[in-house]
Amino acid sequence: MPTPSGTRRVELAAQRLRDGVLVALVHDVEDLEHAKDALHRSLAAEQAANEQLRAVEQLRTNFLSAVAHELRTPLTVVLGIAESLRNHDGKLADGQRHQLLERLHDNGRRRKRLLEDLLDLNRLTSGQLTTETALADMAEIVHEAIDETDTDGHDVRVDIAATAVAVDTVQIRRAVANVVRNATVHTPLGTRIDISSQTDDGVVRLHIADHGPGVADALKTRIFAAFEQGPSVPRHRPGTGIGLSLVAEFVAAHGGRAWVEDTPGGGATFVLKVPCARSAA
Repeated sequence: MPTPSGTRRVELAAQRLRDGVLVALVHDVEDLEHAKDALHRSLAAEQAANEQLRAVEQLRTNFLSAVAHELRTPLTVVLGIAESLRNHDGKLADGQRHQLLERLHDNGRRRKRLLEDLLDLNRLTSGQLTTETALADMAEIVHEAIDETDTDGHDVRVDIAATAVAVDTVQIRRAVANVVRNATVHTPLGTRIDISSQTDDGVVRLHIADHGPGVADALKTRIFAAFEQGPSVPRHRPGTGIGLSLVAEFVAAHGGRAWVEDTPGGGATFVLKVPCARSAA
């Protein structure tokens, strides 16, 4: 019940001592309630901070574990190949030697990509990532990205008309490669991946559609955050959780946007929207 303006609610507690003295304690009720509210807010804030710290620590642990796996497994392969070439080179047929060298090259290329992602993540967090735009053809960028990506037995189909864009070709090529690589990780072997484009209103929308399990609505925004991963990451290819975050940052650096939507019939379609050359200029 509210008190009239200018008055205070108090509690009075009195007790008579043995010598007959009456002792009275007066408590300001409103001050006590304010103190209780402040204490509750402080406890709630501390609990939220602790939960956030635990979440960050879990992300850090997952990230370090994934990076360790991404480095340890290929290095084991590289050392095994080097051992074979050192001890048995004279006994290997040309086809066997070529196969070993191809595996060596593929593993080296994958580790190079991981280091590039880590370096770009560091540049982003420190505000040092720069974007150098130049006139380019989006179709050519996409084909180069596919050529540089291990599609892991997936059927990648590209249907893009030549489209002039003013972009940082390295960043957009890596954005496309990261999305395609993400699709190969989260879909069964042999799943088709369709890449197409749509140009209107001075922008080009690149559609990278797979036909796998898709992305749950609750994850469609979260997966573009650093270190976030979907629930279906295979154990043999855990990833680091930074590939899609770099996609979003690279596209945003061009004044564009990246998002994911459902593929008709099932699957996930990642859309990268960047300005066309005239709009960008």
